[in-house]
Formats: sequence, C-alpha cells, structure tokens
Amino acid sequence: MPASVGIYVLTITLVKFSNLEQITRGSTRLTVATVEWAPTGDYQLWDFAGEGGLSLALAVFGDAAGRLSPFQSVTLTEDGATANLLRLCQHNFRVGLQNRENPWLERLAQAQADHSRVWVRPSDLVPLRLADDAWPPLSHLGTARRPHRFEGLGLNRALPARFQGIATLLWRQSWSQGTVIECHLGRPDAARWQALMETAWPDCRSPFPVQ
Repeated sequence: MPASVGIYVLTITLVKFSNLEQITRGSTRLTVATVEWAPTGDYQLWDFAGEGGLSLALAVFGDAAGRLSPFQSVTLTEDGATANLLRLCQHNFRVGLQNRENPWLERLAQAQADHSRVWVRPSDLVPLRLADDAWPPLSHLGTARRPHRFEGLGLNRALPARFQGIATLLWRQSWSQGTVIECHLGRPDAARWQALMETAWPDCRSPFPVQ
C-alpha cells in the first residue's frame, strides 16, 4: 500500500468548552474555541473511478453503494473498522478509511484486479475535520457551487464550494465523536486556508502544521 498521506484534524468546537472566544465580524457574531490541529496516521482518502466504478463500489461496499445519489454518502462499520463512502458522480467514488488494518483496503485491491475499467488510488487531497458547529460561519465565508447550497445540507451529504478561490469539498458525516464537517482541499492550498481561518477567527491560536 502507498505510504500514508499526512492528515490533519481541525477542531472548532463551539459552546462546549470553557476557553471560548467571541468574535464579532460585521453583523455576525461567532463563538468559537481554540483551533487545534493534530496529525493522525490512521485515516486515508481513496478515490476510484472509471466505467467500472459503480461495479467496484457494489463489489466492495455492497448494495448501499448503489443507493447513493451524487454527493450522498453512507457510513459502514465492520469488526470495529469504519468506511465512509461518498459518491461524487455516476462512476466516481471517494472513501475515507479509518485504521490501517481496515478490511476494505484488501477488498479494494482485489476488486481493482477484477475490474479492468477502473482505477483506484490514494487521494491527493488533504482532509481537514471540523466540528459541525462551524457550519454557520463557513457558510458566510464560502460560496457553494451551483446548484448546491449551504442551507439545508443534511447529514451524509457533501457540496463543492470555494473560499476566496480555494476549491473545497465540504462533507457532513458521522463519526464516533458526533457529526463533523470534513473539508477536502489540495495540499498547496493549505497555507492559504490557514490565512483565511486566522482572518475569520483572529483570536484563535491555530498552528496549522503543513507537511
């Protein structure tokens, strides 16, 4: 398996801790806690696409994959391992796999060997995870790509957006700690994303390490 890509978890937790900072930005009042990033090596995004993309998804993840519409997702668990599967278009999928001993990794490799019209590879994108309470301020900072909208985006849904020119996929999903927003963006944009977050939340301490 290719070397694991460095991943960072960004937590913006609202109202739940004592070290809250209050920031007034125009008419919008944001209450946020300290922003902290921590590297983790047990989570990896994988992309697979091609004419056989849907067939591979069905073979590896079962019938649940076929019931997904574009930008919908499902969370699957097996033997303590988790797979979050997102459908991007008819034959294009992205899956987030927790744990290096995840049973779906071997199945992905085997399924690729059995499906010649599909490619499977680790995603080049960096996943950043935010607390779900960050959704309201994010909707003020970014612009969703039409026909998508920030308003009313439910759990297990995703949308493409831009933040001052930074292309970002926002994905609301469920993990053991509750609902989170996973942001996928290109590694070269990480520093610009840091600057944007620090401008939006200037009182937060945000080290933002980039590998």
